[in-house]
Amino acid sequence: MAGAVTEADIDEFTRTYARPGGWRGTEGLYRSTLGDNGRTRTLAESRPLTVPVLAVDGINAPFTARTMHQVTRGDVTAIRIPDVGHLVAQEDPATFATTLLDFTDRVDQGRR
Repeated sequence: MAGAVTEADIDEFTRTYARPGGWRGTEGLYRSTLGDNGRTRTLAESRPLTVPVLAVDGINAPFTARTMHQVTRGDVTAIRIPDVGHLVAQEDPATFATTLLDFTDRVDQGRR
């Protein structure tokens, strides 16, 4: 959504990631899942999620839903929020919050 990520947001990303070790967590996440010689895939296949999963995407849809279908035997609800990019919760927080609350309400109602 145009204007959702402000100059102040960009400054904060830059400040955070530019500090020593600021990129380590993100880099480690990708390194561990992309370079683990299949251990993550083996774990997901041997112990798939069995709970309802919400996959929320913006411009990258249906990337998250495809990924979640690989690691779950449960229901995957795929939602695409239009006009947002990778930072869905920051770019359209109201729609993201409504989507999340609707999903948790639906899951909770199924338990009654």
